[in-house]
Order: sequence, then C-alpha cells, then structure tokens
Amino acid sequence: MPAATGGASVDVTSYEILGLREPMKGVYQTVQLPQYFFKPHTRNPDFFGRQDVLHTLAEGLNPSVDSRSRSFALCGAGGLGKTSVAVEYAYRNKSMYEAIFILQASDSEKLAQSFAEISLALGLESEAGDQIVSKNLVFRWLSQPVRRMSEGTAILEDQNQDIVPWLLVFDNADDLSILRDYWPESEYGSILVTSRDPLAKTRTYVAISSGLELEPFVEVEAGLLLRKLTGLAATADIQSSELVARKLSGLPLAIMQIAGTMVRRDLSFEEFSSLYDQEALRADLHRANEFASTARTLYTTWNFHDLSQSALSLINVITFFDPDQISEDILMMMSSVEVRHRPEEYPVTATGFMDARSELAKSSLVKRNRERKELVIHRIIQDAARLRMQPNVVDSCFISVTHLLYTAWPFSEFEFSTARWRLCEPLISHVANLYRIYQQTDALKAVKEGRPELARLFMDFGWYFIERGILDEARPYLQSSLELCDLVPESTYITRGDAEGCLAQLLNLTNDYKAAMVHAKIAAGIFQVHDPLGWRMAQAQNEVCEAYIAASKYEEALQQAELSIKSYFALPEDDYPDWAVMNKAYALYKLGRLDEANDTLEDYLDLRAKKFGPMDSESLKTGQCLYLLGLVRLAQGRPRDGLTFYTKALDQYLSTIGPNHFRVAMLYHRTGELHLAIGQLINACDMFERAIRTFDERRQYATQVARTLYSLALTQEMAGRHEDSARTSEKYSIAMRKLSKEHGRELKYKDLDDLIRNNWD
Repeated sequence: MPAATGGASVDVTSYEILGLREPMKGVYQTVQLPQYFFKPHTRNPDFFGRQDVLHTLAEGLNPSVDSRSRSFALCGAGGLGKTSVAVEYAYRNKSMYEAIFILQASDSEKLAQSFAEISLALGLESEAGDQIVSKNLVFRWLSQPVRRMSEGTAILEDQNQDIVPWLLVFDNADDLSILRDYWPESEYGSILVTSRDPLAKTRTYVAISSGLELEPFVEVEAGLLLRKLTGLAATADIQSSELVARKLSGLPLAIMQIAGTMVRRDLSFEEFSSLYDQEALRADLHRANEFASTARTLYTTWNFHDLSQSALSLINVITFFDPDQISEDILMMMSSVEVRHRPEEYPVTATGFMDARSELAKSSLVKRNRERKELVIHRIIQDAARLRMQPNVVDSCFISVTHLLYTAWPFSEFEFSTARWRLCEPLISHVANLYRIYQQTDALKAVKEGRPELARLFMDFGWYFIERGILDEARPYLQSSLELCDLVPESTYITRGDAEGCLAQLLNLTNDYKAAMVHAKIAAGIFQVHDPLGWRMAQAQNEVCEAYIAASKYEEALQQAELSIKSYFALPEDDYPDWAVMNKAYALYKLGRLDEANDTLEDYLDLRAKKFGPMDSESLKTGQCLYLLGLVRLAQGRPRDGLTFYTKALDQYLSTIGPNHFRVAMLYHRTGELHLAIGQLINACDMFERAIRTFDERRQYATQVARTLYSLALTQEMAGRHEDSARTSEKYSIAMRKLSKEHGRELKYKDLDDLIRNNWD
C-alpha cells in the first residue's frame, strides 16, 4: 500500500466508522448485434476478378479456422483496387462475422470519429461523448467481444456462444504510424489493412500477421474488364481491347476511368488507340513511370477534357473536401454563399446540381451512395483534378470552400453543448482536410480573401475538440486561428478574443493555470474594448474568475465572479450567469464562508427547479450545483448530507452528460472518498474503480488517476483485500514515476491536489 504523505482530500479520522453496506448495483447492457458498419462504402456491382486474392484473404482472416486473432495487409499502389477488394471480402463473408467495421484510416480525426460512432452503434454508450472514452470502450469490447456486459465488464458464460466474431478493416492506412493508437490488443477478431506502404505487410508499425502486394490485371483480364464496362463485346473487340489494356498498364482505376470516357464520347477501342498514339499524349504517358502517375496523367488528359463547366466547377470544389463521405447537402449549400465568393458556373440549383453530379458519376470520377446522399472520390482522381487547376483557380476555389464550410458549420456560444455535435460530425473531416491543405500550401497562406472566416472556422473547430475532450487536437486549430487574426487584426477582434478564451479553457483543463490566466486576461481586455456590453465580456470575466480559482486566489476569483454576474444581469437578453454564480459559491466555500456559499447554491437550485423542474436534464448545471452543495455539507461536518448531494449530482450527470464524462469520473472519486470516510468500504472501492475506468487512459487526467489509485489501494487494504491492494499500489507507483518525470521533480501524494486545480476538483 502506498505510504500516506499528507494532503489527502478527506481526513478519514474525522468521522465515525460505520458498518459496511452492499455495493451499488451495476447496469446490464446488451450489445447491439449484428452490426455492419460499412459507410461510406457500398458493394461494387461491377466488381471484377481478384478471386485468388479473395481466397488468400479468407485463408488469412476467416474466424472459423481457430479462435485466435488474425490480421492481414493488402498493399499496392494507388488505383489497384485495394478498397474494392476489402469491401467485397466483407460483403461476401457477412455470414462469418456478427460485427464488421470498415474504417477510413487516412487520418486520426476520421478514426476517432468512427470509433465514437461504433461505440454508439454497439450500444456501449447512449449518446456521443468524449471520443477518447468511446475509443477505449470499443477497445474493451473488441478484447472481450461478448453479447452482454455489466458496467463495462464482459459477461462470459459460454466461450463458444458468447464470443462474437468481428472484422475490422483499416482502409487507406498509408501513414501506418496512425494505426498504433487504434490497434486493438485482443485474442479475438480479424483485422484487414489496406495501404500503399509495403511495410504494412511487416510488423514494423503494428502486429500484422501476413499480407500480399496487389498486382495490376494481366492483359487478358484487363481486356475482359474493358469490354464488360464499355459494352463492346464483339469477337473483333478482343484484340483491340487488350491493346488498350496494355497501354493502361492493367491498372483497374485507369481502366474504369477510360471506359467511362469511351462510353461518354462514344469511342471504339481503335479510336481510343489512335488518339492515344498522338505525340503529345504519348509523351505525357511515357514520362509516367508509376501506375499512379500513369493514371493521373490519363485523368488529366482525358476525363476532364469534355466535362461541362458546371461539372468542372463542382469537381474543383470537391478536390478541397475529404474524399470520403462528401455530403450532397453540404455541396448544395453553396447557394447560401455570397455570389462573389462562389466558383464560376457552380451548379447552385437542384436541377443543375443533379445534372453536374450525374455527369461526374457517369464519367466514373465520383461514386454516389444514393441511400446516404454522399459522394466519394478516389484520392488519385482528386489529386489529378487539383493538379490540372491553374493557380488562380486554386485560390478562388479555396476561398469558395472556406465560405461554404463557414456557412455550413454550426457555430457555438461556448456552452459545452452536446446538441450541436451531431450537426458538426458530417463536417469534421472536411474542415480538417481544408486545414491540412492550407498548412501544406504556402501559396494559399498568401490568399487574403476569406481570412476572417477561416480564422473563425478554425477557432470554433478547436472549441469542438475541447467539448469532445480531445484536447491535443484543439491546440493547433486555435493557434492557427490566432495566426490568421494577426494577418487581419482590424476584422478579427471578436474571433481573437474567443480564441484566447478557448485557450484559457484548454489550459485550465490541462492544469496549466498560469498560462490560462494570461489568455483569459487577454480575452477580457479585448472584449472590454470591442464588446464591453455584450455577453462575451461577461463570459470573459468568468473565465478570469476560473483562472483565479485554479491559482487558489479565491478573493480575486470572488471579485471576478461578482463582476461577471453584474455584467450578465445588465444584458438586454435573458441570459442567466449560471457558471459565474456557481464559481462565486465555490470561491465562498474555499474562503470558509460556508453559509453564504450554501445560500447562493440553494437559491440557484431553487431557480432552476422553478424553470426546468427538479433534477432537470436540460444541462449538467444542476448536477454541478448539487456537487458543490455536497462539498459545502462536507465542510460543515455533515458527511451523510454531503453523500446525499453527491448521489443526486451523480444521477443528474448520468442523465445529461452520460457515464463517460470526466466530471462523472471526478464525482465517482469524491463519492468514494465519502464512502470511505463513513466506513462503507465496499461502496468506496466500487466508486474508486468506476472513477479509474471512466478517467481511462486520457493523458490529461493522469494526476487524477494517480490520486484515485492511492485511495483505492488504501480502501482495499482496509477491507482486507491485501493482494488487490498490492496490485493497485504498484499501478500507483508507476503512475507517480511517470508524473514525476513529466514535472521534473519527485512527487508525493500530498502534491497531487496542488496539481489538480481545474473544474472545482
């Protein structure tokens, strides 16, 4: 057991030790099965050949051979059809798997979003929450893929009946290092990776068992595919089709594209060959020494040659989107963008859009998922389309897409609102892709038009990641927003203030209270000048208050809370200062003014009950107030009353923010402390264990986890669970060594509360 070194949050000796009670009962979950997560992919009705590859995949992945985990990598250059093969394998083998998940693995944002969606689909959580928690819930299920669970623990009665066979496909995993954070450690299941990187077949990055390199079609096979796609199936077409196939290097994607062009332009194989042999085209193709380069040259020369202006304009816009799951509704929102910011000839009417979309689909430049009303474009085609654009067209199109995504994005007022998350989700990968293109293209950084909109979009995108608990992702977007504000300061005062406020929140959440204070005061200074009578000024004053709380400067925090409350009440709109009132109460509590803190909180609770009803589910604010009342009761020497308020707060949290929020984990810890203090050791262990499971492996809460491990080890020792206590103590020691290394000094338990300064913890 870890040695107590002082500074514990609850002094166990202060209270009478009472008898043990039964642990809190868990909730049973039935996993939603079967579950087939294929989006955005549909089965290719023109799938052709590759029977030998499908057989090899079946040998390497099919779960019927034995119960061990299996993995396989399908490698090869772009355009060889890796995704089509993976999707076809999944569809053909649905009877073997009760859960299949095909994930876009080109970047971590997509994977994080996909794991969150899988968690919801399986029923592991009831609503969207922290994406890191969602990922770990899915990991937990993949490692024990059962049909029923209790409080996240697998119920396994019959190995043969209860274990669910699953298939996970990481598609387009060209940056294999991304997979490290998303690779499940499981004795069960099958994993298929598609990648351009031949190292995917090795164990260089992740534990892949075997793999193969996908090859182009042989000449006879490629000629047969060409005849099938063009409908030119006469005996006389065999030789000429195989000649064309040879010129296309047997590349499946190139064959698909050229077949579409031949049909659209009504060309025979001989006519295509004749045009191909023209000197300029032949020279271009001979310069291409890779399959992908051959395809890119072909697309540049052929597939954009005779498109209508509206279809060209549409595909120009699509090149700035993430290639997967491009919502038609978002593309149609270009009609809401100011005319001066729209691309020339862009199809803004419903009829015009459908015509342009159909033209691109018939040319095999995009695929359409009719059910989801989404478009998909191959990355090679997307690259080729952007390469053929003149620099001025690239600039103007970038401006148009910036305004389009700005128009589509559901901006927030920084209220930690979960309601808008589902509105954000269709846009996440596209804003992230626009950000990547912007960061990688120096010429676009020189484009002046659209900077204010881009700055605001990046700022609110960063805030979205703060809301979802993905704090590491938030910072670069906020910093880019501030850099853009520097370029156009005269038109971005409000955005700069908002970005500074977001950074203050981010830094408070990561326990960097000194830097949080700097950014909070900058935000307040900006709004004092540019929005002194608006809600942003009141909000900024509250952010300064929170920074003072984190710095343990409670008199200053109280003054800022009062300022914020006064500012809110001066607003013309009905905007109650919920957070400022609760921060005021917390400052009073820390100053020992317990009766004032109690009155402030009870008045607020009564106000919410009149407006929303008792124990409302409108927001987590009622839960926050109940938690603070629990703190006050504990300070008044009334632990049983404190436990009552903690329990009510926990119930309210679970009905609003769900079971996986960090505030729930924090309250589990506090509730565990109270159970420990009044002798309910079984309940205390239960609460501490729940806290650890809920904090999970989120790096920003490593300090909280260490503190809870200490409390759990102590409680297990008191309950006579000596072996459990020893194991928990070892975990605590490991956690403390990591924290000591991170902070550059040897930390003791007494230091942990000083390091945890945010969120009234």
